[in-house]
Amino acid sequence: MKKIIILSIFLFSFSLFSQKENYTLSNSKSSHEKKAKPYQVLYSSPSLKYRIVKKNGTTNKITFLAKGNGRLPQLELLNTSGFLFNEKRKTGFVDIQYPFECKLSCSVNFTENGFNSLPSAINGFKIKINEPGEWEVIFIN
Repeated sequence: MKKIIILSIFLFSFSLFSQKENYTLSNSKSSHEKKAKPYQVLYSSPSLKYRIVKKNGTTNKITFLAKGNGRLPQLELLNTSGFLFNEKRKTGFVDIQYPFECKLSCSVNFTENGFNSLPSAINGFKIKINEPGEWEVIFIN
């Protein structure tokens, strides 16, 4: 009988200690919440080289451009907000709302371009931007 009482007291105190430990752990997690990243690349081809830069502009804008030969392929853009613009060697969106998501697609002629071309590398690129500002995505070929 004494063994049962001692065992039940031990189990009861152990369960209280475990609950207190869980409570402490859950409190420590909430006090150290992570801040959302300014942007996330949701998909990118392993062969694609790019650089993402936030400029000091006050416009809510994202611009895509190519470095190297300077020409972007003909793109199909799927976006969550904003108005499309095309300049000489740039394309993008202005007046975007955040968070902003965009997916780039382009047709690839494998007989002309091959598998290691910029159009095949860009195809399917997807980005999410969480922080307002003027952004540039520079593809390097």
